[in-house]
Parts: sequence; C-alpha cells; structure tokens
Amino acid sequence: MFYLINKKSGISSFKCIQEFARKRHIKKIGHTGTLDPLASGLLLVATGDDTRLIEYIDKGFKSYIVTMKLGYKSDTLDIEGDVVKVNLPWKDEDVLKVINSYVKSYNQMPPIFSAKKINGKRSYELARKGIEVKLNPSKVIINKIDSIEKIDKETFKFEVEVSRGTYIRSLVRDIAHSLKTEAIMTNLIRNKIANLDFNDLNKKLDVRELVKLNKIELNKKDLSDLFLGKKINIQKLDGKYAIEYNQDIIGIIDLENNSILKRKLFGNKYKVQNESS
Repeated sequence: MFYLINKKSGISSFKCIQEFARKRHIKKIGHTGTLDPLASGLLLVATGDDTRLIEYIDKGFKSYIVTMKLGYKSDTLDIEGDVVKVNLPWKDEDVLKVINSYVKSYNQMPPIFSAKKINGKRSYELARKGIEVKLNPSKVIINKIDSIEKIDKETFKFEVEVSRGTYIRSLVRDIAHSLKTEAIMTNLIRNKIANLDFNDLNKKLDVRELVKLNKIELNKKDLSDLFLGKKINIQKLDGKYAIEYNQDIIGIIDLENNSILKRKLFGNKYKVQNESS
C-alpha cells in the first residue's frame, strides 16, 4: 500500500518512516523522495510489495514553502550549518524581481552537504571529513513561484514548484548570488507531491493512479500462466506495462513483439487476492 505521511522537522526521513512502520507493524517500507532533517511536510511511502513500484511512481513536480534569510551564509546552505553573517547588502526593490526571475530551467550546483555520490561515497560524508568535494551541476526546472512575502528586514518566504532533483537550498543560494549577497534556508515545508497535498493524509491511495504506466488486465488463465513463468501472447505495442488485477497492480512487464522480455511479479499480492476472492 501507499501512504502519504507528514514528516516533522528535526528528524531524518529514514527515522520518520521507520517510526511509521513500527507503530503499524509494517515489515517493509520505503519512500519516494528524501526530506532533509530541517524540512517538514509530505512523504509518499510504500509498504510491502509496493516498495518495488517506487521507481515507477510519477512524482511529477513537487511544491515547497521556503523561508530564506538574506545576509548570511553557511557550509550547508541552511541554518543547521556553520552560519556566518556577511556584509553584502542587497536592494529590497530587487528581491521580488530576482525571485520571480528563477521561474526557468537552469543548471543548478548541488550543495556539498547532499546525498550525491562521488566514487561510491555520499557527498556529505566527505564534506564532514573536510575532504574537498567536486560536484557537477544538474539541469532543474523551477516551474512556478507564488506567494512571495517579506517577513522582516532579512527574511523572505515564498512557495515554489520544482522538478525532481532540485535542491531548494541551492535555489536560495542562487537567488542571493543574483542579488550580490548570500542567503541561507531557515525553514522548508513540502506541501505537494504531484497531485497529492495535505488533504490526502491518512487516505488509502490508489496505486493505479500513482503508477503512470499503461495498464493491462489479463484473463485468469493468462494471469496464472504469467505467474508460472509460461509464455503468453499479449497483443500490445512494445513497452512497459503494469499488470492490473482486482483493482491493484500485481506486476510490471516489458513487452517486445507481443512477448514478455522481463517480468517483475508480486506473488504475495496475487496469492492474497486469490485467497480472498
């Protein structure tokens, strides 16, 4: 099953989902996108066999409410690092214009304190040891920026919708550099994952809507043969398909010339549904 849960600030995403699993006696759990310990908000998690569907989830754009503080810098690009005040003034009248100018696609440099891998090691692990970290920029899309608000002389808040792989800490840094100053992220809330928002908390999520693959429903004989590893003929275009059964997804197949090249099947789900039908 898939669940949307609300992570609190101050704990890791891993600890959050482990606590969720422990309270519900769930043996296997995973999530579709990490939130830093500082951040709070939405985590989409999968349990049991559905953890094998995570790679097929269309996560789409994610939306965040971000608070940034101008005139400060830190090694982590947020308030949790070594924060230093800098004497680099900015013009208030330029802030709104510069923030809005980041609605675009651009090459973004990730933070050195990030989960990016360098020769098999996490970037943050190397940075914590004082080892020089060299990362490559990644292309990201800032799809929308709304609700820009000035909180005080140094602090601004706004909502931003971004593509997968975007670092909001890096966005804050880049906005500040365009203002010829520095900035740190002081708060972050993930409030949307694709079409899901806080209204979807504690609801049973339909896996068929989350997995954005074409679906195939097989008759009982073909379905049985599929799980027995037998060859079956499927008259569909080449590509990847989700196998649908009893309003659930119980497998993923790759088709070529109407034959199955690869299959990823969830036997436990198929068995349980057959026993209950």
